[in-house]
Amino acid sequence: MKWKPLLLSFSAIILLLGSFLWPTTFALWQSLDTTIFKFLNHTLESHPWVQVFWALINHKKADLVEDAIFLLFFIVAIRAAPKEKRIRRTAEFIFCLLLAGSLIYFVNRTFLRNHALLPRESPSLVVTPCIRLSKEVPWLIVKDETVTCFPGDHATTLLLFTVLYTFYAGRKLGTIAALYAIFRILPRLIVGAHWTSDIIVGSGCLVLFFLSLALCTPFHTCIIDRIEKILRSNHEKVPI
Repeated sequence: MKWKPLLLSFSAIILLLGSFLWPTTFALWQSLDTTIFKFLNHTLESHPWVQVFWALINHKKADLVEDAIFLLFFIVAIRAAPKEKRIRRTAEFIFCLLLAGSLIYFVNRTFLRNHALLPRESPSLVVTPCIRLSKEVPWLIVKDETVTCFPGDHATTLLLFTVLYTFYAGRKLGTIAALYAIFRILPRLIVGAHWTSDIIVGSGCLVLFFLSLALCTPFHTCIIDRIEKILRSNHEKVPI
């Protein structure tokens, strides 16, 4: 057990949630949220090509491209590992996919949506004036509003990917992954589908809680060891 990082993670969660739920500090979050949204959304003004670009990035089919890029990141990290460690690295990334998929499906899309989702309108429904890409680029389906924007599903996926990838692939490749994650988080903020606090507080607390339980306990080592054992027993069938 890694008690120090575990306690630090839980302390960070308490501070973040506390600042979001306490009316005085929530007002500060609201001010920060509004300022950031106005700044980002203003970049769409009078720039049709910029509007089309962010509309395309926000389109549902862009998520398929994102998934493909995730896999590319994993392949690069596996190939970069010494040959004798590639099976272990593959097991680590299978664990990443299993953990991320479980959290997104069972927590974000099942538990939170059905039992604990906080009603909160997205900035596009609150801040006026704002540029709505669903109106500016009507020929594309753009998600730029919701009444349950907390926490951000998309940002949870990206934060999970970044932290897990950095943990196993190392700082160099992790930095590239972090830059990519920031780029993919921006579209939801620019079009007004999410507030900044939806990501920092909502997605951040979810990721901190589950990753601290997974990475600061023997859980991840136990699961990865089992996956590696399976891969090694079938190593002739698994191209590494």
